[in-house]
Amino acid sequence: MISWLQTNLQKHFRYLFIVLLAVVIVAFVFTIGAGPGIGDGRDQGNRKISFFEFELNSEAQKKQFFDSAYYSALLQFGRVQINQDQLNQYAFTRATALHVANQHNLPGPTAEELTAHIQGLGMFIGPDGQFSPEAYASFRDETKATGQISEGALSRVMADDYRVKKVYETLSGPGYVLESEVLDELTQDQTKWAVSVAEFDLAEFSPEVDTSDEKLEEFFTKNSFRYTTPVRRRISFVEFRAFDYFAEVEVNDEEPLRDYHARNASKYTKVVEEEPPVEGEEEKE
Repeated sequence: MISWLQTNLQKHFRYLFIVLLAVVIVAFVFTIGAGPGIGDGRDQGNRKISFFEFELNSEAQKKQFFDSAYYSALLQFGRVQINQDQLNQYAFTRATALHVANQHNLPGPTAEELTAHIQGLGMFIGPDGQFSPEAYASFRDETKATGQISEGALSRVMADDYRVKKVYETLSGPGYVLESEVLDELTQDQTKWAVSVAEFDLAEFSPEVDTSDEKLEEFFTKNSFRYTTPVRRRISFVEFRAFDYFAEVEVNDEEPLRDYHARNASKYTKVVEEEPPVEGEEEKE
């Protein structure tokens, strides 16, 4: 039907067909131009990316976000190898805790509290399990030499970690429990347990089992999947032993044999045995 209509329009109403085609093309162009994601991309460039109050729009903001998490993990756990996925998870978990601290206006540490926090960091714990001033001084000298993070930024990371630690202590410490935990505790406390012992004499156990063909057929019909034979492979082959036909092979010195030897001379290289040394003759260095 469509082909017939198109053919008649082209033959008898050519100008009308051209006008209709032009209208369709113009409408298509305007529709595509107004579609989302197509055009000059100005709307896409204005898209804001953030995680709570942490902006992640520019490369500098992303670098600061993940660098802070990296040095936080380094201070907390020492020089432990962590992959990128673990660092990403730690960064967003730390940012969530900081968001909770900001929501409740949790104050930063005082000078004494920050000192106690630094002395408990895993990066500065010595072999004896105590704070090592040498490890602390070595770390500060290393950060100054590399210049990858400033002292101000490092102090900010430590202060934020102090606030994160306080959030975790508040959520996990005494006085804060979930409603489900209370219900589980009450259930366990009010549950009464009893032990019952049952005795049964095996000698008196003589059940009657119906093994008639009808019962067996009914059971097999319901449980036929238990007796399905798995697929097995059967392979048939014919073996020809080369030595069985060795006597039928005639070998002569005609041209084909010499050609074959010339092409495969490397397979028939004669091994020359080393001559034994003459007695009394000294080895030459």
